[in-house]
Amino acid sequence: MLISFSNTSYSQTPPPSDQTGSMEGVMEEENVVTYTASFFNRFQPNSALDMLEQLPGFLMSISGELRGYGSDTGNVLVNGRRPSSKRVTVPSLLDRIPANQVEKIELIRGPVRNIEMQGEPEVANVVLKTDVPAAVRWAFSGYKNFDMEPVPIFTNISIADNWNGIDYNAGLDVFRVAESDRNREEIRDINNALTEKRLEDGNEREFEANFDLTASKWVDETLYTWASQFGIQEGGEDFLSLRTPQIPGSRTRSEVLFTDTGEIQFEAGLIAERNLSEFLKGTFLVFATRENEDETATERSFDPDENLTEEKMRVSNQIEKEGILRTEFEYSAIDSHNLRFTLEAAYNEVANKVDQTTDTGAGAVTVFVPGENTTIKETRGDFLIKDIWALGDYELDYGLGFEVSKLTTLGDQDTEQNLNFLKPHAELSYTPDESMRARIRVAREVAQLRFTDYISFSLFSDDDVALGNPNLRPETTWKTEVGYERRFGQENVFKITLFHHWIDDVQDLIPLATAEAPGNIGDARRWGLRFEGTAELDWMGLHNGRLDINLKWQDSTVVDPVTGLNRVLNATIITASSQSIFDTDNEYVAVIDFRQDFEEIRVAWGWDMTLEADLPVFKVDELDLRDKDPLINLFIETTRWFGIKTRIDVHNVTNMTERRTRSRFTGQRDISLLDFRQLQHRKDGIEVGLTISGSF
Repeated sequence: MLISFSNTSYSQTPPPSDQTGSMEGVMEEENVVTYTASFFNRFQPNSALDMLEQLPGFLMSISGELRGYGSDTGNVLVNGRRPSSKRVTVPSLLDRIPANQVEKIELIRGPVRNIEMQGEPEVANVVLKTDVPAAVRWAFSGYKNFDMEPVPIFTNISIADNWNGIDYNAGLDVFRVAESDRNREEIRDINNALTEKRLEDGNEREFEANFDLTASKWVDETLYTWASQFGIQEGGEDFLSLRTPQIPGSRTRSEVLFTDTGEIQFEAGLIAERNLSEFLKGTFLVFATRENEDETATERSFDPDENLTEEKMRVSNQIEKEGILRTEFEYSAIDSHNLRFTLEAAYNEVANKVDQTTDTGAGAVTVFVPGENTTIKETRGDFLIKDIWALGDYELDYGLGFEVSKLTTLGDQDTEQNLNFLKPHAELSYTPDESMRARIRVAREVAQLRFTDYISFSLFSDDDVALGNPNLRPETTWKTEVGYERRFGQENVFKITLFHHWIDDVQDLIPLATAEAPGNIGDARRWGLRFEGTAELDWMGLHNGRLDINLKWQDSTVVDPVTGLNRVLNATIITASSQSIFDTDNEYVAVIDFRQDFEEIRVAWGWDMTLEADLPVFKVDELDLRDKDPLINLFIETTRWFGIKTRIDVHNVTNMTERRTRSRFTGQRDISLLDFRQLQHRKDGIEVGLTISGSF
């Protein structure tokens, strides 16, 4: 993560005499609530991550999936600086910092000092102590799933020190990921008669190793920060599907899918920061990444006598490149104003090559899928000018951005798009005292196109093809938010945000002559609320007990391109740990966390529960509905022995069931006859984990 660990640059932190209020371990000033290290003592933190996870009323946002830098920086800073790396995640970075090196954590609720909010309602700033000795952090985790043989493990070690005036942090992460995928399926016809039963058993495996290095040094009056990372991944999946037709005398046939993947990735970046004059500060960033991924997938079909009847094979290679140049200027000579100017240029390229064959016994035949062999190139420029105007208890953050890009698609169909968008924004906040804050925000945001929507690929598991669309445009959204925050004491926080979005050029699936592809289907609206709260539970007799609640409820409407009727927006199926369940378009998501600390014996325990509404996906000839039971996890942890944190987790304690109902039609959805329904029941199994971590 490209963040400087140099503390000398953080001299703009106001002295204690400027603070307007205080509690034990908590100090407040305008737009900032400061939690000193002593506030977190009861939680027995072992790292900066342990501390941030207990910050009242704060939910860490996940970043790293978007192209560019300014649009993908998250809401966590270290010593006032944001990350620019896409590979070393913020949780991984914070887990490397020993808790005894943290001076305080600032919850910043509005524009202060030289910190840019980047559209976030609040950011957390982890401030480190100066002149700390060298520190080595280490951690080891192992998990046992009772429905799976392989044991997932994770281990990392990192060192932070100063050498010849260079602050550096180097780390090595090693993963062995193992997951199971066991499903019971039924195939039913238009009359709901059972036509086939399926038992499916899949095992995914992955080995990953990453080494990264961050270093920073002052040269005269310029702070230089370097970051680099190199990683390798190897993995794959073995998947067996046993299929039994429900016809008297029929026997079971089988399909077997083998997938092997390998990936090499590299990134490097350099930041230079300098005060150009008394009132002008400049920052320059250069950043580059490259990923090379190879995959081989083979699907074999066998008859009841175990004779091979068909073999499909796909060999693919995908190379991704990104380069970024960014400059920022901050001007503060005008009283009560802080002007900012940002200019970013980025180049992205994805080259996808696929060779696919099928063999039914007469020899391999090449399969042509239009749009599989495709290269996408994007050149993008992003400009922003803004002002932060302080008006007593009010603050106005307003500005205008402009984005221009050129997308070129080379392959079966060569296309070129030139896009440009204006992106105005304004946020007015009112903070009459430290315990209350209200804000209203209006902004136009432009979605980022996923390059995978430009590329076609085969879906072996669903016997389907997902086509790409080189003419896809990014959707734009006018967002309005009204937020209110109230704080009671040290830990009690109540926050509610009402939102309404007007969306143009909604990205969805559009019907083609014989298939479907990503496309733009018109306008839509989305509205709802977000609630975040933290409450102490001493009044219930649960000493040092705490409850955190994060809730989202929303509704939406868009005209279905198939039926012409109104429906809700398509939900996003979460497939990566970097995606947040709060960002998908289902009706509600609720996450409830409970924790209780016993300070004298240095033990804590707790649980969390996640509830999600159904996830609907409307395809041209399918309706895919997914739902799951509540997910419940438990933990107990202690730091009683040698200062080492020992934690036991029990994930999915109720062995919840996930259900998928896939309705396939003979033609377009809902206006043609039902072909079949695929009913899937899946259980992930109960998982017990042991984690030990420490520093020296």
